Amino acid sequence: MKLRTRPAGPAGAVAACAAALAAALGGAGDARAYHVLHVTDTFLVRAWPARRLPVPFRMDRGIVENEPDLLALVRDGAGAWNGLPDSYAGTLEYGWTPVPTTLANVQAGLSLNVGDGIPEIAVDFDGDVYAFLGIDSSMVTGVGVTELANDGVIVDGFVLLNGTVPLWDGGDATREIVAHETGHLFGFGHSGVTDRFVDRDGAAFPTMSGSTRPPLLAADDVAVASALYPDCDFEARYGAITGAVRRGDGSGSRGVSVTAVALDGGAAVGHLTGTFDDAGSYHIAGVPPGDYFVYVEPLDGSQDGAGRSPELVDFFFIDRTDLGFEVEAFADVAPGSGAETVVTVEAGRTTGGVDFVLGLGSGEPAPVVTVTDGAAPAFPLGAQSNGLPLGGAPLAAIDTAATTVLAGTPVAFDGTASRSCAGPVVSWSWDFDDAGATATDAAPEHTFAAVGTYDVTLVVTDDTGAAGNHFVRMAVVNELPPEPEPPGCGCRIGGDRTASGATGGAAGALAGLAWLLVIARRARHAGRRPEGGVIPSRCGSRRRAPA
Repeated sequence: MKLRTRPAGPAGAVAACAAALAAALGGAGDARAYHVLHVTDTFLVRAWPARRLPVPFRMDRGIVENEPDLLALVRDGAGAWNGLPDSYAGTLEYGWTPVPTTLANVQAGLSLNVGDGIPEIAVDFDGDVYAFLGIDSSMVTGVGVTELANDGVIVDGFVLLNGTVPLWDGGDATREIVAHETGHLFGFGHSGVTDRFVDRDGAAFPTMSGSTRPPLLAADDVAVASALYPDCDFEARYGAITGAVRRGDGSGSRGVSVTAVALDGGAAVGHLTGTFDDAGSYHIAGVPPGDYFVYVEPLDGSQDGAGRSPELVDFFFIDRTDLGFEVEAFADVAPGSGAETVVTVEAGRTTGGVDFVLGLGSGEPAPVVTVTDGAAPAFPLGAQSNGLPLGGAPLAAIDTAATTVLAGTPVAFDGTASRSCAGPVVSWSWDFDDAGATATDAAPEHTFAAVGTYDVTLVVTDDTGAAGNHFVRMAVVNELPPEPEPPGCGCRIGGDRTASGATGGAAGALAGLAWLLVIARRARHAGRRPEGGVIPSRCGSRRRAPA
């Protein structure tokens, strides 16, 4: 059973948006923003099933109709997750939305549709949708929402950007905003890695402050993408650090940020305690091999230039986070004291026993570090139906230029990107859901004779006999919607503002939830200004007057 159902009609479209936010958050009492969802006594990872990767998305038609210069920035930001060497995470653009994103279209169920399995990257150019959601458009630059099934599998979602600020002039700042919100679309949450330890933060796993310098992704971003969507060589190329953080009475800590910082300054990756159990355990996966100092710090909002807090990093810990301690390094010593213990991480191995007792100079001897073979992801993926590649099944991948096509016109499909960790893919079997039509080529063509909706399924088999499947839903029509055209005068086209005053009903539910999903970032240095006057701030990006 899914966490939400989509009622029919315009009212149902609005309710669906509210339910999607509710599904993403799980309710204020047990919501999680740290890439896991708390369900009863079990922590479940939020993730797309492997057969749905790369994550498909439709581009908002309103982008090119309102601000065509923004299109390349959005594509660059959404594509920042593509091509990671040890991760199957990625995005693939599947054409345009049928209509621009306006409040009227959202209310009519024509935009931000969370019932079709293909997320949208949309822009609210006049601020009406933000106002309807109860989001302050003067501060918040983006929202990322995922729709979940009850086993933690992501089935849909959307990214909504704030077009009332000059995103089209934002350059790398805009690319990072889009990359950040796309990270939420993958199920990634906010990190506790702070400016205290690293020169710059990344786009989504460390999210709260933003750099205007490429690359858009930092080591913590790459770590979570690789650990949650691991490629075949993930365990062979990365290591892991595990341990526990305890209070002085021996009980396990909760909501403490643990960060491993490479001595050469090349990486900083982290995790939170209390994510897996009540013993204060943590597991930092996707750690590049090398020597590290490991630190713990409270999420008390005092971090240099970052303002980390449970509200911004992980709402689940908002009333149960350990805060009353100083930042300390492994072996209960002060950072920078020269007494820090070096923790060595090896590829394909886990360095364990990196334990802490909160309170500097606790007097306990340094824990004994152990090294074991294997560097598995931190997340309990095996208990879920995510079907990730490390589980042994091949990953079937379907590529097609569009999912809305003309009846009677040949459509090209490509399954050559399908792959397996066990061996080469040796066979492709296609079912076009169209009067029994099938094919066995790696990249066939098919012509749909009649208008309708068809689930095209690909089953691939590797040389060990293991099989995996993927499907894509095709809409076959008699007439394609026109391609969007940029405005001839170069001016912005306002949306329908007739319903902007709606605040009750579903709007109230949205207003109570949406703030938890907003982007939050700060300027790195006082007086530093990204291109176009978009100033990263604590809860979004504010538009400031030119200097």
